[in-house]
Formats: sequence, C-alpha cells, structure tokens
Amino acid sequence: MKKKRRFRVLQFGLPIGLMALLVFLQVRFDSEDPMTGAAFVDPNHGDEYLESKTGRMDWEEIAAWSPEQKVAGFRNHDRIYTTRTVHRGAHIFPLQISDKPLPELNYRIWNYQRHTTVVPLYKQYDLDDFILHNNVTGLLVIKSGEVVLETYAAGNSQQTRWGSMSVTKSILSMLVGAAVADGFIRSTEDKVIDYLPDLKGTSYQQVTIENLLRMSSGVEWNRNEQDPDWKKARGMTIEELIQFLGSKNRYAEPGTSFNYNDAEVNLLGAAVAAAVGEDLATYLEKKIWKPFGMESDANWMTYPGGLQTGACCFSATLRDYGRLGLFAMRNGRLADGSTTLPKNWMELATKSAKSADNYGYLWWLFNGGSYAAMGIYGQLIYVDPAEELVIAIQSAWDSATGDDYYVHQSAFIKVVTAALK
Repeated sequence: MKKKRRFRVLQFGLPIGLMALLVFLQVRFDSEDPMTGAAFVDPNHGDEYLESKTGRMDWEEIAAWSPEQKVAGFRNHDRIYTTRTVHRGAHIFPLQISDKPLPELNYRIWNYQRHTTVVPLYKQYDLDDFILHNNVTGLLVIKSGEVVLETYAAGNSQQTRWGSMSVTKSILSMLVGAAVADGFIRSTEDKVIDYLPDLKGTSYQQVTIENLLRMSSGVEWNRNEQDPDWKKARGMTIEELIQFLGSKNRYAEPGTSFNYNDAEVNLLGAAVAAAVGEDLATYLEKKIWKPFGMESDANWMTYPGGLQTGACCFSATLRDYGRLGLFAMRNGRLADGSTTLPKNWMELATKSAKSADNYGYLWWLFNGGSYAAMGIYGQLIYVDPAEELVIAIQSAWDSATGDDYYVHQSAFIKVVTAALK
C-alpha cells in the first residue's frame, strides 16, 4: 500500500510540481521588463531639461542625462550645440496615407533570446508594448510609398526634429555617392591623401575612400569610449584630427579588417567637404534635401572650425527620415527621373566585403538584401527594397545600446514585414 501511495504521489505530484515551477518561471520572466516608455516632455515647456556643459556632443554627459533630459536634448540639438541648417526646398515629396492600415501586430520574445535558460518560455507583445519597451518617440512605416503607420510619443509630433546619432554616417555615405556622380571624387578607389594631402607619409598613405566607407583602413583605433584618445578626438578641428589620426600606427592592411571608428568617419566627411569645395550641410541641401523634396528644415552639428561631424548628430523630422529611406531605396532617383547617385551606388553601398559581412558603405546589412542606418539610443532607418518597406524609428533608450532593445526591434521589424506581405 505504501508503495502504491508513493507511486501516486510521484505520478500526480511531479507533474503538478513541474507545472507550478513553469508558472513561477513564466511569472518571473513576464515581470523582468517593466515598460514605462520614454519620458513625456512638453515641447513648449522643456527648457529646464536642456543642458550641455561642453556645447558639443559628449557621450559621458548624455549617459548621465535623466530620461527627461534625453527627450529634451535629442529634440533640441540646435539649442544646445552649434549646428548648421539644412534648408528645405519649394516642393515636397508626397507621403500618401495608405487606405490599408497596418494590421494588428503581435510578436513573441523568448527568454533564451535574452539570457541562457533551461526552460524555454516566451512573452507576447503588441505595438503599444514595443513603443513602451523601446522608449519609442516616433515610429513611421512606409510600404510601397504609402504610410501605413505613423505615431508619436513623449511629446513629439510631425514637426519634431530629432537627433539621429550614427544614422548620420549613412547620410554621409550617400553624399560620397553624390560627389562621385558629380565628378568631385573620381572613384571610391581614390586615395584619401588625394583630398587630404596633409595625410601623406602617414599610415593613411594607401588608404582609399572605400576603406573609410567600410571602416577598414587598418589604422589602429581603440573604440573604448573611456580611452583618452577617443575622448580627445571628439572636439578637434579638422587640422588637429588629421595630425592626430596621422600619428597612429597600422595594425592591418587596408580593406582587410573592420574596426568601428567615429573619428575616421569625421575624416571621411572632411575629405568629401574638401572634394566638393563646401561644407557637408550645404552639399546635402543642394544634392538631396531640396531636390528630393524634404518637408522640413534639418540641422547638422558642427565641430570647431565649422566642419560637420560626418559620424554623428544630424537632426530631422521623422517623416524626412522616412524620405531618406525612400531616397536610398530609389537609388537617389528624383521626381523628374534624374538621379543624384551613380547608377549602382546603393547596390555597392549595401554589399558585404572581406572586412565585414554585415557592414557596407556606412550601412548595416541584414538578410534578404535589407539594410539600415542605425544610431545609439535607438535611432533607425530600416530599408527593405524587396518588400518596398521603410521603417523609421526615433527613440530615447535608457542606455546607448542594449541587447534587449535590439531583440525587440528585430522582432518588431520581422512581424511588420510579414504583416505587410
């Protein structure tokens, strides 16, 4: 009898115990990511949150900002930094509203996507959850040239300009294409020293424009933000930057090794400015902003001496970020049929190379031919030419990067793509 009782206890108790454990683990998993969303800041009464002790982009300063300061600061680059205006033109590229709105969205996040686990569990999220979890302040989805979703949070609106961080790099990439099309740069195989001769005799002697576009110069650079050299390079004039980078040693042959380098992208920006004979903001205004029909003025942060920071800090409205995605997807084709970019520019710009299989000409590369301009704190322009899909996102993440944010962002893009097929 005792053996039978023990067997029954095991027979019924073990499954009940396992079920209770699973329920406990699921409840714990569900409570791991409380979602509050980006802090609301009234755009008309946010001056108290605007602060910059340096007058230029300072990552340590931003990391210490409160949630309210991030929203106010990202929204007002032109009020806390030195910027140059990129003016809109007379005509606007129309964004038609689709008569087929985005279907209801639901996506799953599994616990093993976030950390090592023994028992696989998942949690279901919807559109509102994504906006809250990823501190989204603006979200725009364009399918086949029509807006299927446009929403704002934290006090943002269609008129809000928002700092794009490293999305700026992809804008610079397209300006390189425009300079090639105009003949200011003969080829991406040109040496950097052809445009910045002060680098002759340095480690950049054999480095090409393409090497800089792919962040594969082979010149040493420590990406650690705590490195004194990294901090020093952020506030240099172009003359100081050339001298500083020119003093670096080589660690690999050009084109063979990927090394993410903000300072070197600023160097590329200086090369483009030297080639075209004017600052980047003016060239952008003439070649893309006005001709393509952007809706609002934008601005671009400048370093000492008036040089725009090629690596960072362009600000525009959400709709115009969406238009930049369309411009890329159309390979720079304008309304009149003419093109700003070389015929195959975006094809080249979004092709992998020996140095990195997930990075092109300052664009991040994904499966199926999709690509993205990405910036810290959640800035994104995602382009999927095969699906005729553009997704622009403005965010104020609590941290500059974060695996959990990227997991949700990737899952959201995947479910949007599937819903719009």
